Amino acid sequence: MSISKEELIKLIVNLIYFKTITKDQESVKKAFAFIKDYLKKSNLFVKEFQKNGFLSLAVSNSYIDFSKKYDIIFHGHIDVVAASEKDQFKPKIKNGKIFGRGALDMKGGLGVLIYLMKKLPKTDKKIILIITSDEEIGGENGTNYFFKDLGLRGNFFLTAEGEKDYLLKVKQKGVVMFKLKAKTKGEHSAYQWLSENAIIKIFNCYQKIKKLFP
Repeated sequence: MSISKEELIKLIVNLIYFKTITKDQESVKKAFAFIKDYLKKSNLFVKEFQKNGFLSLAVSNSYIDFSKKYDIIFHGHIDVVAASEKDQFKPKIKNGKIFGRGALDMKGGLGVLIYLMKKLPKTDKKIILIITSDEEIGGENGTNYFFKDLGLRGNFFLTAEGEKDYLLKVKQKGVVMFKLKAKTKGEHSAYQWLSENAIIKIFNCYQKIKKLFP
């Protein structure tokens, strides 16, 4: 596979120009139209999805069918958090680096994946790239939608999330939510020693949970 550094840089720069703030789905729509146009001569299958007003894009080297497991799943998100300065959406190249809103998180990595899909050599492996637009607010209508609702599955998964040291990470922090309830028999405040304090009971339980996640 021949690689054109100039083409890749141009692609990433163009992606940064789109003001794809998570809730600005009109900008997301324009960015997806640009991506589809960029890939139109590549013989790839491209399909747009939507849930609760949030757009996603799937790009594959085979007919898009979530009933079958993919060999490789690539993942990226087009959305960025709001910028305090509008100039952040005007990318600049300085000392061989691209500066702009989302250059690292994650239009740089996303550009690499889009470019990779376009340049894929012929293979029997089923490969898909999913691009979501709600990662910055949790991914409920994007990544979660693909895996939970549509049933997307694969043997290998890679997200090109920004990493300044180019490290390959195999773990990711997440969120665990607990709802704790404590029930005690209750007692008059003058005779507190005759019953457990529900607040202290929950607090002691919390200390045990905390030890599970050093």
